[in-house]
Amino acid sequence: MVLIISDIHYFKDHMLIFADYKTPDKHRHFAKHLILGLDSEMECTVESEEIICRGICIQSNALHTVSTKTAKTLVLLIDEKSETSSLLNQLYLQGKQYKILDERLVEQIADLCRDRTDIEVLDKKILSACKIANSSPVCFDDRINDVLLAIDTSDCIDENIFKYLCNVACLSQSRLSHLFREQVKIPLASYLVIAKMKKNYQYVLKGENLTTASVHAGFHSASHYAETCRKMFGLSFSDYSK
Repeated sequence: MVLIISDIHYFKDHMLIFADYKTPDKHRHFAKHLILGLDSEMECTVESEEIICRGICIQSNALHTVSTKTAKTLVLLIDEKSETSSLLNQLYLQGKQYKILDERLVEQIADLCRDRTDIEVLDKKILSACKIANSSPVCFDDRINDVLLAIDTSDCIDENIFKYLCNVACLSQSRLSHLFREQVKIPLASYLVIAKMKKNYQYVLKGENLTTASVHAGFHSASHYAETCRKMFGLSFSDYSK
C-alpha cells in the first residue's frame, strides 16, 4: 500500500485532496467521495463489486478502495451533514452505493486541475462542474447546531466530551445520540472521531510533533491515532503525511 498526499485543502463541508494515490487498504467512513483519475482509469472496489472507471461517486460508510496506474488522483471527501452531501444523493447516488461519473465530466475537471494557482477558485469550479456548488446550509435543531459548534471550537476531544456536549444541549447522552443521528445522519461517536482526526492534522500543520498533536487532539497516543487513521482511511499517518 502506498498513498502519498501532495495537497490537502479543508473547506467548510469538504476536503479537496490531490494525491499520488496507489492502493490503500479497504476502509469505510462517514463521508461521501468523489474520486477522479486525472489521467488514467482507476480500479475501484466498492463492497464486493469491482469497477473500472475514470471517476466515481461513493456512498458514505461503503467499504472501498481504489488503485490507479499513474497515481494522479483527485479526491473530494464530502461532510455527511452538509447540503452538498444531499445533492450528491439526489444527482448521483440516488440510494445506491456508487455511481460511475461521465468521462466527459472527468476530462473537464482534469483540465481545470492543470491550474492550481488559486485553490479556492479551482474548488468552486470543480463543484460547479459537478453541479453541487452554491448549496445552502442544512438547517438543524438549535441544540444540534450548538453541539456542532462546541465540537468545532473544542481544543481536545477526549473521554469527557460526551458529558460536555450533553450539558451544551441540555439532553441526556442517549437522547443527544439519537437526535444527532436523526438530524446529521451519522452516529455522534463517529462524527467525533472524524473531528478529532481533523484537529490532530491541524496541530501537526502548526508544527507539533505527532505524539504531542495526537494527545492534544484527544487520542491516547500517536499509535492510537495511527490505528484510527488506518481504520478510517486505509493508511497509516506516515503514508498519509509523506
